[in-house]
Amino acid sequence: MSRNWWNPFDGMEELTFRPVEGGGFLYRAPNPWLFGRYRHYFVNAEQKTVLASAHRTTMRQTFWTIVVGAAACGPIAGVFLPSHSNAQQLAYLGVSALIGLAIGLILNALLVHRVKPIIATLTPSSERITRRDAFSTQATAFSRRYVLGFTVLSFVMLALSAARPIFDPAGRDLMAIVGITLFGFATVYWCAVYIAKCRREAS
Repeated sequence: MSRNWWNPFDGMEELTFRPVEGGGFLYRAPNPWLFGRYRHYFVNAEQKTVLASAHRTTMRQTFWTIVVGAAACGPIAGVFLPSHSNAQQLAYLGVSALIGLAIGLILNALLVHRVKPIIATLTPSSERITRRDAFSTQATAFSRRYVLGFTVLSFVMLALSAARPIFDPAGRDLMAIVGITLFGFATVYWCAVYIAKCRREAS
């Protein structure tokens, strides 16, 4: 169950585990390069607790990195980008993406370092945690109020992103498209999680 309603990453560590028959869990270890195939292992309850703690620390670091980055870069984007050309906005987004990727690799490397001693003692598995498994776990781990809160927040951000290009033709730029796409996806996703949560509780 999530613990901090204001942190969208809180409880996300549970997505890396799946209960297996006979007791224990299947664990998806972090990929050193962020992308590609993940290695999976069998773990017991004690090992899961230690691994989940390492993942939780990384999620917390990720959240605060995003908060600090948004606080530092948000005002710059809000003041300068609306008056710039799409090419300049694309360059800004490209640089931001590269910086984000570099930070992501660093945080992921720290996570790999934390769990490496434990992984060395684990038994590899050919089973896999699928996206469907992860989605099901998320619908179970998060409370209905938590999911509804982020559904509403995503929708509000979507409305704000769409308002400028709708009411001001000059606002139909790259930043508006990115904002609508990002928050539109987030709204659809959180709605899907909420519906799955309600169906699971009703069954």
